[in-house]
Amino acid sequence: MSRSNDIANITSSVLDGVTKAEVGLGNVDNTADSAKPVSTAQQTALDAKLATTTASSTYAPLASPTFTGDTTINSGNFVIGTAGKGIDFSVNSHASGMTSELLDSFEQGTWTPTYGGTGSNPSGVAYNRQTGTYTKIGDTVHCQVTMETTSATPTWTQGTGTVMVNGLPFTARDTTELDSIFATYAYSWGSNNNPIIGRVIYNQSYLTLHKFGTGSTATTGTHYGVDAGTMPTSASTNVLKGSFTYKI
Repeated sequence: MSRSNDIANITSSVLDGVTKAEVGLGNVDNTADSAKPVSTAQQTALDAKLATTTASSTYAPLASPTFTGDTTINSGNFVIGTAGKGIDFSVNSHASGMTSELLDSFEQGTWTPTYGGTGSNPSGVAYNRQTGTYTKIGDTVHCQVTMETTSATPTWTQGTGTVMVNGLPFTARDTTELDSIFATYAYSWGSNNNPIIGRVIYNQSYLTLHKFGTGSTATTGTHYGVDAGTMPTSASTNVLKGSFTYKI
């Protein structure tokens, strides 16, 4: 027998019946990575790591980080976490009268317009169309409105004073110099009563409707409120459309 065979026979004899667990190798195969033993140094390093699920609440946010290049958000939204904060455009050049370069608000939605009167509101008004939309960017609100009353009976009771459109989504800024004046499209309001101008009243959430002159000929420079007491209530429909912008 060769020497190599002798060694093989001795090794086989000594190790016969010895299991891997007996020599500390119980986890060498068929074992998940998470169950495999690691050195003390490795375990210490792993223990110092923070679980992903708690990282966002444990790590302090970076103060004023600076990004280079474009930033892309593939999922979710960019959320402003504090009211009054937003996107600062102060890096751009600006006019001498600039008061703010911070875009801190955006909103869009709908509002429900209703007719009123500065003296008293009409009652029993029925509408075929009663639609209002708005977009708010910073302190500026852009609105669109379409209203059409129905001619079906029973008739509704007229109001008094100047015709109002109530229900603006935001109260206008309390500054007399910033009233918003806009042109309207209207018909079927009765003889010489069609409104051609709308006015958003400062510090209020309504607008009033106006016409030029009191007769068939427009009077340049003179305007009158559309009389809520002369609006037709059953013979025809009143239609009003407009688009306007005001400050809040």
